Amino acid sequence: MITKAYFNYKKLGDYLALAIIFVFLTQTFFRLYPFTEITPGISNGIDDWFRYWNNAKDITHVGFWMPSQSEVYYGPGSFLYNYFIAGCFLLFGERVAPIYFIQSLLLALSILFIYYTFRRQLSGLTSILFLLTLFAFALLDVYKYYTFKLLSENLGIFTLSVFVYFAKIAFDKTKMGFHFIAIFFLLLSVLTRPTLFPLIFAYILFLFFYFYENPKFKKVNLFGMLAILLVGMSGLAFRNYYVVGVWEFLPSEGISDSWKQLLSLDFSIIYKKILFSLGFLPQLNSDYNLRPHWFILALLYSFYLFHRLRNIKTITYSEFLFNGFIIGFYVLTILFVTVDSYGFRAFLPIQFLLIAISFLTFDKVLRLFLKEDIL
Repeated sequence: MITKAYFNYKKLGDYLALAIIFVFLTQTFFRLYPFTEITPGISNGIDDWFRYWNNAKDITHVGFWMPSQSEVYYGPGSFLYNYFIAGCFLLFGERVAPIYFIQSLLLALSILFIYYTFRRQLSGLTSILFLLTLFAFALLDVYKYYTFKLLSENLGIFTLSVFVYFAKIAFDKTKMGFHFIAIFFLLLSVLTRPTLFPLIFAYILFLFFYFYENPKFKKVNLFGMLAILLVGMSGLAFRNYYVVGVWEFLPSEGISDSWKQLLSLDFSIIYKKILFSLGFLPQLNSDYNLRPHWFILALLYSFYLFHRLRNIKTITYSEFLFNGFIIGFYVLTILFVTVDSYGFRAFLPIQFLLIAISFLTFDKVLRLFLKEDIL
């Protein structure tokens, strides 16, 4: 039964959600004022934010498929993010300030999508703690370091958060229309962050199993979703074939770096990468600081896994899917991404979902210590 106290917390959560948008946009306004910054800085031709900037100019000035690059698309890793910046150019002119404003808004909206996805599974007090935790992580890990750079994580965090929102509705309420929306945003996430590319095949297998277990869904819907994924994933391949005459589905730079990483792995590197993913960043790069909140989050998630494995028969489709995405994302990142030079942003796209899943068990623990009527 939902108590009156819950409705008070619910209303407080709504107000805090609006406040988070206000805080991010206000802080961004004062940080950018008087808006004299035009470009991402002095180009060194190496950093990704300069390369995205130049690719976006190529799209708006030369042609949609970046024809001036007469070779297969090399990098940076996010093919879609080039078009996100190009779209901002067409709407606001070639200035970075509007892009940074939009990225600040997308970060705030990402928090809200994850919050409203899981709020009803949490008690009133826990839902507020959950929202504040999302805000703290966003502020400390994303806004402080990456919102004011042209990096694809700023878009990928948002598209993945929207995917989570619609996927949960689709699986928990068996709403077919929401499956198509979820597929669309998963596709955008893959085109934004190629690290997710292998997970899309796992998702396809999951859909086959889900449709088999739910015969009321027509198989034509499944094939329609698969067609959307296939056509969407071929966007970069179409570009490469149009410009060069070669079918290449992923950025060649990313493929090359990933294989180099995989072939150079040994136990000590894997061990250090795992520590890095837990917040012990100096293990791989002394320029980074410890992130103790990552370690606390890892403990919460470990406690969640221990609890769920003891009650695995009660796990829902969406919960199973989200855990698969979390574990798969971390495994793929540790195996294939050069996280010591790439930075801790490699783990950020999945972090909000990790927080949400971890809070499901934290909520149960909190209920044991606090009276039900204040939750």
